[in-house]
Parts: sequence; structure tokens; C-alpha cells
Amino acid sequence: MDISLILSGHGKESADPRGLIKKIRLHYQERKDRIFSILQEGEKTSFEIASELCPDVSPFQTYLVVNETLSHLEMLKEEGKARVKEKEGKDYYSLDTSPATFLL
Repeated sequence: MDISLILSGHGKESADPRGLIKKIRLHYQERKDRIFSILQEGEKTSFEIASELCPDVSPFQTYLVVNETLSHLEMLKEEGKARVKEKEGKDYYSLDTSPATFLL
């Protein structure tokens, strides 16, 4: 499909669809890399990770950041780079250090 214009729900219209898609993908990869880096400090809840990513956001924006963080954590889990375990009714995320992870 030949697309010449994107009318985004966030931001300005773009006459460079490929460039915009590349920019968005890069942003998501950088965010996922940052979350991976935070997990290197030890296990944390999604709220703790989100708070490190965006410490100065409003309560409503915190909800959005936590949801985005959960999406990235799911991707890291699917890639075998993170794991989750429940403790005292909360989910804690950490790096998956099992030997199989290093074979990927």
C-alpha cells in the first residue's frame, strides 16, 4: 500500500510515513532498553519501573506509563530476557538469568 500522509492521533501530520514509523520503532526500542537497564538493578514492580522512567508525571499519566511499562515487560518476557514472580500479591519483574536466555 502506498501511503503518502499520516494523520496521527498524537503529534503533527507526517508526509514521511516511513520516517515516522522508524522514529516510533526507535522510541519503543529505546524505552525497552531502558527498562532492561532498570531491571539490572534488581527485581521491581511495574510501578517502581514506571516511576524511574518518568518520575515527574501526574497521577493520570502514571497510569499510562505503568501500562506502557507492562507492555514492554511482556515483550522482554517473550524474548526470554525478563521474568515475573508474585510475592505478597504483587508482581515483581527481574532479568531472566537462566542459561537458556543466553542462547538466544
